[in-house]
Amino acid sequence: MKSKKKFELFNDGIVFIYNAKKNKSSFNAAINPKSKDDLDFVVKLCYQELSKREEDVQFAENRNRELNLKIKCRGYKGLNINQKAVVDNVLYSIINIDYNRDKSVVYLYLEEERKLNG
Repeated sequence: MKSKKKFELFNDGIVFIYNAKKNKSSFNAAINPKSKDDLDFVVKLCYQELSKREEDVQFAENRNRELNLKIKCRGYKGLNINQKAVVDNVLYSIINIDYNRDKSVVYLYLEEERKLNG
């Protein structure tokens, strides 16, 4: 009897990945994104939330960051740490991106920035 191939479930929620627009103030200072209008959409991914291991928390602290959310998604090769993630209308910075060996799964380490307007 053949065993069925197990598929991972990514049913904890949806993460939206964005590039921040290069908005500048009148004196040429960068403006932080406060709504989705300040962001350029890249991709929508379903995710599974993971527990934060002690090593993960220390990894973030060594970079003077705080790990608020760790998620696992299907592999998407267009991600980078300069992008932003939005989960439940909360904006996150991507601290780290870790792919598994065959790049079918990606792990995102996220630091909360702020709740978005609108």
